[in-house]
Amino acid sequence: MDIAFWLREDQCKKNNIFFNPLDATGAKAHLKYQHLFEFLKKKNINLKTYDLVDNYETLKASIFVDYPLIPSKKAIEIFNLDIPKILITDENKYLRPSVWSKDNLKFFDYIFCNDDDYVDNKKFFKHHAHDHFKDLNLNFKILKKEFKDKKFLSMISWNKKYNSKYLNYKKRFKVIDWFEKYHSNEFDLYGPNWDEFVFPWDLPVLRRLNSKRFIKLRSAFGTKYSTWKGKVSHKANCINDYKFVFVFENTELINGYITEKIFDVFYGGSIPVYLGAKNINNYINDRCFINLRDFENLGDLYNYLKSIDSVKYQEMLNEVNNFLNSNQSYSFTTKYLCEKIYSTLLKI
Repeated sequence: MDIAFWLREDQCKKNNIFFNPLDATGAKAHLKYQHLFEFLKKKNINLKTYDLVDNYETLKASIFVDYPLIPSKKAIEIFNLDIPKILITDENKYLRPSVWSKDNLKFFDYIFCNDDDYVDNKKFFKHHAHDHFKDLNLNFKILKKEFKDKKFLSMISWNKKYNSKYLNYKKRFKVIDWFEKYHSNEFDLYGPNWDEFVFPWDLPVLRRLNSKRFIKLRSAFGTKYSTWKGKVSHKANCINDYKFVFVFENTELINGYITEKIFDVFYGGSIPVYLGAKNINNYINDRCFINLRDFENLGDLYNYLKSIDSVKYQEMLNEVNNFLNSNQSYSFTTKYLCEKIYSTLLKI
């Protein structure tokens, strides 16, 4: 059985997506697709990126990671074939509203998403396979470092700007600016583009100015953050250097919207300071992380973090380890997603 696979075309051609799990922040965001490729291969199902499909008649289904908004001619041809289509979407309806448009969703037979309010287990199925560290045998390793050898606090994030009130990007800036002003020697910022001025991605006219063509312009007007330490090549290793790491989901307004960010911190051997899904306690033990919502202001949060000693810190790390070893964490694994996709393909 041949299955066509489409993701952003600058990332997935020639099956590259199945052999390179790292994204631009150094996170293993694409590991689930590598595991899906390996899992289906053992089931005699050949998953191939759309550009390697030579004979459309051999295709039994197609998998699209998000709706193909800027596709090539070949991707459109595959999309228009009269075969079952599966949509996997990692992002939320506020960040990518076009993906979640009813006019677009109607083209898909099965949809795997992370919005609890859509899941009906008929057409919409729960997907939050964001544990990118367990292998297909569920083996894993948490990085370790002594409490006394760790620095205090960090954030790893893209520098992006959106005008939408439903997204958390402005709250990230608020945190960065506060620590830049009051505790710049205890907070480190990592990620792409923090030395550049960025234009809003949700304004089509201005988003074009975020292209490489205008990098000199953006650099000339960028904020010079003293806390910015550059990009990271390996996110988990960087996280391991810190006691606490901020985790901002792109929105906090969607039930069940829990992404890889909190798991990156777990496996990096640190404790997340989390702002995201309001019902996260339904999925992850609240003793594993610090909920930013519990604090009236950043000063209170700072004082609380400083009060945590090595004993309390180790107790929290133990809770993380217990959670990752529990059945409660299974639905976040790539193996769980692979099994769900496979069972769906068997219906075709």
